[in-house]
Amino acid sequence: MKKYGVPIIANLGGSTIDEYIKGAQKLDKTDVDMIELNISCPNVKEGGMNFGIKSSVAKEVVESVRWACKSLLW
Repeated sequence: MKKYGVPIIANLGGSTIDEYIKGAQKLDKTDVDMIELNISCPNVKEGGMNFGIKSSVAKEVVESVRWACKSLLW
């Protein structure tokens, strides 16, 4: 995709904040242009919805990932 100048966006989901951090660190070492943090669906069965409906928890996920990687976050 890079040779066509198309932005590469990786969708990252997880069941715990630690999973988001580890996933973001791995993606940070690739050619992705941006990481989309999927903090609700499709993670509903694993408790992911809790990340998406409570602003304080969503903030904690985003801040934790922001600290752990340099990629743009969405």
